[in-house]
Amino acid sequence: MSTSDTSSLYQATQAQAEQCLRLSFPQWGPPLDEAGYINREITLAKVGRSFAPRQWVLVPSDDKETLDILSSCETLLRQGVLVLPDGSRREGRVASIASVFTAEKHRRRGYAARMLTQLARAAETEYPDLLGMALYSDIGPVYYARLGWQPMDTWTTTVRVPDHLATEAPASEGLAVVELSEADVPGLLEADGEARVKRAVNDARADGCPRLVELQNADSNVWHRTRGLLYSTKNAGDEPPAVASVVGAQVVLAPSGHTEAGEVGPVFALWSYNYKEGSVDILRLAANRSVDVAALFRAAATAAVRAGLPVVRAWGRLDFAEAAIRQQLGGESSVSVFEVAMRTSSIPSLRLSSAAAEAAGPEASAVNWLAEKGQWC
Repeated sequence: MSTSDTSSLYQATQAQAEQCLRLSFPQWGPPLDEAGYINREITLAKVGRSFAPRQWVLVPSDDKETLDILSSCETLLRQGVLVLPDGSRREGRVASIASVFTAEKHRRRGYAARMLTQLARAAETEYPDLLGMALYSDIGPVYYARLGWQPMDTWTTTVRVPDHLATEAPASEGLAVVELSEADVPGLLEADGEARVKRAVNDARADGCPRLVELQNADSNVWHRTRGLLYSTKNAGDEPPAVASVVGAQVVLAPSGHTEAGEVGPVFALWSYNYKEGSVDILRLAANRSVDVAALFRAAATAAVRAGLPVVRAWGRLDFAEAAIRQQLGGESSVSVFEVAMRTSSIPSLRLSSAAAEAAGPEASAVNWLAEKGQWC
């Protein structure tokens, strides 16, 4: 079948959704077995209900319930704010596209491109307040760029935790750092979202570039932590380790004289325990000063030691804080790996909706969108 044949996008039936999992298992399932992989996806769908998750399939128009699926993907919805160059705001939703998959026998025929094109049109029709569609490419930036998605920053900072690091978080230059539980997250993220929008307004007015602020919420963080903990053994569904009750840390006291003019919002980090890849992954890092970043990295490293994970990772370039982080983790010689590198997978890419692009005007292509691990899906 070629792309000249008639094919259409539909929301998947239950049977088609299960078939999508069976088809994608060889690529995305291991080290889980097929039953564990399917259980993982069922569990995550329940956790992420507030995202209105949907499974989509591209199939022949005259056989919409077939299990011979040409291409498939998922969508999730989050709240966002588009800040225009004059500082005005538009509130709406951001649709994240995940799990784009085409079975081997249907590849190189344009089916994924057709699916995404139809999906973009359908989303704009269904959601008049749609601000944009985000995805995270594992096949480089070029393919999706051709379809209208703009690739963004792809840096990751990776720090190997010293073997001898003590599990007690030390005091640092008068900073008080407290551990966070799930109960702390909703209020923190709400305050953080308000602060991010305020900064985006100021920055847009200053440089004339629009900003898209995609708002993280507590469910998003639970989704990530649930996903990572399912790999604490290869048997998805086992009880997570007790250390998982610590989900982040917050700087609650700034040292005298260090508060920056105009700085607003809480200073904190939220993380997940990624037992699939052996790391504590920082989902949201709300800190700009090197002393704060270092104190929060120390807290994340402490959590990593307790969880038996050797690495702490954060999306973005944190080399400005390298010296402070090394000091917090025991000194220059204690940290064997401090790496800031460009990712070749999970490349954040954004396509503004037609209405958002029109509102942003000539600067639409210069939109600034901060994509952190907590937004990945």
